[in-house]
Amino acid sequence: MYLVLAFLLLFVMKETNFVPDKREAGASHLRSMANTWLSGAKVVRRSPLLLLIVVVTIFSGAASEGYERLWPTHLIHNVGFPQDGTYSMAVWFGIIAAISTILGMIAVRYTEKKVDMGSQRGVSTSMFILTVLHIAAILLLALAPSFGWALVGILLIGTVGSVSEPVYSTWLNMNLESKTRATVLSMMSQSDALGQTAGGPAVGWIGSRFSIRASLIAASVLLLPILAVFGKILRKK
Repeated sequence: MYLVLAFLLLFVMKETNFVPDKREAGASHLRSMANTWLSGAKVVRRSPLLLLIVVVTIFSGAASEGYERLWPTHLIHNVGFPQDGTYSMAVWFGIIAAISTILGMIAVRYTEKKVDMGSQRGVSTSMFILTVLHIAAILLLALAPSFGWALVGILLIGTVGSVSEPVYSTWLNMNLESKTRATVLSMMSQSDALGQTAGGPAVGWIGSRFSIRASLIAASVLLLPILAVFGKILRKK
């Protein structure tokens, strides 16, 4: 599927404004790669915002890893499914996945129409609101007294995640230089992976030491730095 999409995009999504970076005469491919990495590191170092985003991305990765690993267990052991016997546990998980996908598509379409994706302030405001909703949804799931409330929290988290990814990617690309964009984006992805690797076990330890509800609350707390970043950006604009 990805291979077919790649070939389709070659013809449909042409990079008409792309200007390749000039390579030094006689420089090897490895040397060019090294120069690109150094260029990306310089961009991050001289931009306090990007440096902060790298750190925040680590926390975001830790939060997502903790939530994604624990919410099914929380739903099974702490909240429980309806006992009327209409659907099995497996069917319920399938229903949740299907509804999350549909709501995500609707929310992305709505955001596309309502938010000016070419406006720095509009995109930053959207990320601030989405982060607030994300924190609130995880807390709702963690403290849910019944299946209904837990379901609302799970669906809200899935919907917010579907919208956040393209909006955040748009905001990030607005703040990157063309010649180092690919490298910096790669660094962001690695920061996210680092957060998942380092933070996931920490959030899991909280669950084993205290409770799964405590782990989910910790995951929501890890998102607070992101809220602070976009709040600071909005105050400056």
